[in-house]
Amino acid sequence: MPSSEIPRNIAAAAQSMAGYPSTWALCGGWAVDAWLGRKTRDHGDIDITVFHDDQRLLREHLASWHMVAHDASDPGPTEELWAGRELVLPVHLHARQPGIENLAALRAWTLPPYTAAADGLDFEFVLNARDGNDLILNKDPALRAPLSMYIEQSPWGLPTVTPALLLFWKATAYFFNPRFEKRNAMDEADFRALVPHLSGEHRNWLRDTIAILHADHPLLAALA
Repeated sequence: MPSSEIPRNIAAAAQSMAGYPSTWALCGGWAVDAWLGRKTRDHGDIDITVFHDDQRLLREHLASWHMVAHDASDPGPTEELWAGRELVLPVHLHARQPGIENLAALRAWTLPPYTAAADGLDFEFVLNARDGNDLILNKDPALRAPLSMYIEQSPWGLPTVTPALLLFWKATAYFFNPRFEKRNAMDEADFRALVPHLSGEHRNWLRDTIAILHADHPLLAALA
């Protein structure tokens, strides 16, 4: 797939975010594909990141969408749709566009036995924290990155989380949790596909930052 040929569902996602009055970016597995300029694997959903302190703007921008929030206050399965209550980090939102069918698909996706529609139209919004000119990566130990290295335009012409930060999250978010064995396998495949495209500076940053959290991380060898 040429770099200029954006998958239809990703183009539609970008259109949904058109006019959003603050920062947003493609993240997750589709962001890896955006940097590589081609689809490398199947994806369960479309991941988009916004800032935690912009959550009200997101709710207003997608006011007609169906959303279910998972945060520190309510991490488990819930039938409650997010109507704008204040969300506490860590936060992610499952979302589908308006319509009765999409509401049913969202409930099937977010409630046991967790049956996704597999139509490429499931959205996950990840809310990240910032402080001044820094992006907060981790609280304890404290890890930050300058906002200037957070988002760039990918070959698909979309705001996209940069490869270094994508791979930091791919390597650390769920990697050591056995509950997410299948996801970890995909994250490792994404990591190995994208890591050759890192600059030396970003490769060093990624190696040093992962090592602060996991000095014996098996993926550090790929950054040597």
